[in-house]
Amino acid sequence: MMVGHTVRTTTTRATAPLRSADANVRKRDEAILSLADDLVRVLGPMKGAALKIGQIIALFDFGLSNRATRDEFAARLAPLFDGVVPMEWSAIEKVLARELGRSLRRLDIDPEPLAAASLGQVHFAMLDGTMPVVVKVQYPGIDSAVRADLKNLKLFAKVGGPVMPGLNLDAIIDEIAAEVARECDYIAEAGNQARAWSLCVDHPCWKVPRVFPEMSTARVMVSEFFDGVQFADIVSGDRDRAQYAAEAIYRFYGGGVYEAGEFCADPHPGNVLGLPDGRLGFIDFGLYVRMSAESLADQTRVLRALIEGRYHDAYRDCRDLGMATAGSVGEADIVSMMSDIGFWFLTEDQVTITKDVARRAVTSLFVPGAAHLSTTRHTALPTDHIFSRRTDLAVCGLLGQLDATNRWGAIIREWIDGRPPATEMGAEIQRWRQGR
Repeated sequence: MMVGHTVRTTTTRATAPLRSADANVRKRDEAILSLADDLVRVLGPMKGAALKIGQIIALFDFGLSNRATRDEFAARLAPLFDGVVPMEWSAIEKVLARELGRSLRRLDIDPEPLAAASLGQVHFAMLDGTMPVVVKVQYPGIDSAVRADLKNLKLFAKVGGPVMPGLNLDAIIDEIAAEVARECDYIAEAGNQARAWSLCVDHPCWKVPRVFPEMSTARVMVSEFFDGVQFADIVSGDRDRAQYAAEAIYRFYGGGVYEAGEFCADPHPGNVLGLPDGRLGFIDFGLYVRMSAESLADQTRVLRALIEGRYHDAYRDCRDLGMATAGSVGEADIVSMMSDIGFWFLTEDQVTITKDVARRAVTSLFVPGAAHLSTTRHTALPTDHIFSRRTDLAVCGLLGQLDATNRWGAIIREWIDGRPPATEMGAEIQRWRQGR
């Protein structure tokens, strides 16, 4: 297979002894850019798990040495986001007929998809002639495609892993396999979305699409249509609007993590829309986490200790959670790692999150030579906390694109300590809750 030869060659180049630091950096950049080409060539034509893992890898730049090279990395991986070929309408129509039966007559569906993704595609429709909706349809045969993709990905992890040793591809593939299994169950996703919708009916700052459960099955989901602008338009638009969106994003995802203990664990630019009334719309609830009361309390205890500078207590609590065993990593390692990636919400001062700030938070954990690479390799988070920390990092990435400025730590104290609202948006949300 051509990709095997290419990645083996790339790996050899990336790991060979080099005569100077500059040459080492240059060769490593070339290796990662070459791997980006391999990802697009091999994973791009696939649907299911393979395409999803390619998209996840595309979110990181793995410590590339300069902005121009990072931009090149993103450009080479762009087809993984844009290149999903929709399935022909005739095949989609058969799935709809089989799943919905006579109820299909209630839908007037546009055969041209609004979007095509790794596991299915979305069509605009009118429900009962009056209600604009989106119809999410799972690709036929996606279950077998996912199984085949996972086999290919295991092979890819063996040959591609040495190029990016800080990225544990085996662990990511295992996590993606579990995630894809959840996302293939549209009944569960409809339940997740209905739950999220119920928590924010008439919310002043954001909105979740209503689900029509009587029109939803394991492979088809019908929900309210949002006619909004894409996240990229928010980024490039009015500065005040971008700052408002940033706080709403943080309060929606972060409030779920730290206050409610249930949250959508897939913050992504494609899942955020700007609505005509000024609110944000949040979509895609295939990955939704409900933490136990015990897990939420454990998370809050560690966070509060870090905020208050009680680092020994934070380390002890991490040890009690099984994150680190005696002798594996020390108190200074754990505290330094957590402080470096969460510095923006561990202080009540105003902090601006730029793209570079967000990038450093991620690469400090994964790239060779990074400050906390060794620590991440010797720690093990409980499952709930894995999704919480992944959500933290993903939200930080979204805020970085918006150059967002706020007192993030003051907001988090609202959630964990019940403090009064730190911002006008917080006060507006408090008034809404009191009026429910």
